[in-house]
Amino acid sequence: MKRLRQSRCVTIAGRVDPAVLGYGVFAFVFVEASRSALEAARLLSRRPEAAFVVTVGGSAGLIAELRCRDWRHLMEVVGDTRRELRSAHTRLAILESYYKHDWSTFHSGAATANTHNERPAYLVDDIDIDILKILASDGRATYADIARQAAVSPGTARQRVKHLQQTGAVTVQTVVASGLLGLAGYAAVGITVTGPAETIARQIAQQAPVALAATVLGAFDVVAEIGYRDFHDLGGTLDTLRCIPGVTQIESFPYLTELKESMGSWPMDRHTTESPITQQPALNPHQPAP
Repeated sequence: MKRLRQSRCVTIAGRVDPAVLGYGVFAFVFVEASRSALEAARLLSRRPEAAFVVTVGGSAGLIAELRCRDWRHLMEVVGDTRRELRSAHTRLAILESYYKHDWSTFHSGAATANTHNERPAYLVDDIDIDILKILASDGRATYADIARQAAVSPGTARQRVKHLQQTGAVTVQTVVASGLLGLAGYAAVGITVTGPAETIARQIAQQAPVALAATVLGAFDVVAEIGYRDFHDLGGTLDTLRCIPGVTQIESFPYLTELKESMGSWPMDRHTTESPITQQPALNPHQPAP
């Protein structure tokens, strides 16, 4: 295990829910840039709000996941992005709920989904922030390690970690490098549905190759991320998703070059957020089911 971790074949880290830090609005942005997609992705990856940036195949040149404090912040970031990239076309999918967000089960063939419909009702303090930073860098840190680094007692460290995990503030996951065990790569999938998107998102989350499944507002109704061993395998998974009752259209975006992945390592500063209900309700012109 030590050898696998040192070689970066396996990463064990805590994925921190940004909501507990005041990042309350997330969105996936699909960009067809008027310039080189790789150059545009490099520019976008410099933004602190961009947690994930990748160039893709398909109708979009790149995809980014944005994590913002509130609706106004998201609108500012999207506007800046359009100006900086001079994009010919930008589609926005605003996250409503995750129904699966776990890269640790793909290789085992497990098909369990973890639903996150509600943000943790838990206000973190400075000690929690220190613990989240430790777990984000090393998900295998012992209570003794955490206690020493956070300058608290082992009992306090144990209690705090358990509470953070119970509220969903942090989830410790094992991520295997995509080149191992026959995994060729990942692809994002934008899905349009009829009827309640929640029901379909739950069914999609049950599929073993699916690492992420979420209901969104805007360009699609559901967004998923799937792993595949080859293009035949990818095609088979897409066919499986197409056969789910209520799915009307699927658009796939195989990942080409990953420019940024900082899901658990963005600056951990707390922000005060405004209720999204009172912020710019016209952001979603398509009004999809979720």
